[in-house]
Amino acid sequence: MYILNGKYLGRYSNNVDIAPINADEDYGIDAYEPEFFLPVESWLENGPYEVALKYDIADFEGKNDYTTKETIHIYIYIYIYNALTTVY
Repeated sequence: MYILNGKYLGRYSNNVDIAPINADEDYGIDAYEPEFFLPVESWLENGPYEVALKYDIADFEGKNDYTTKETIHIYIYIYIYNALTTVY
């Protein structure tokens, strides 16, 4: 969920603290991503950039060997740079 200057940019939500629950596929990346191509000085003028992720372990337990309380892997594909990284 992508937030710019305190405003959530998408419609999808699994976090009522940010926006009402909504299964829409728009989580704000299409509005947020173009900002990365602006000069850094513009970032300061535009306000704080934030990303929110709500990941409930209980929602994924038992689904496969990679989602247990002991081992949670979040795979992030950074498509601008065509890179794959893992957060533990």
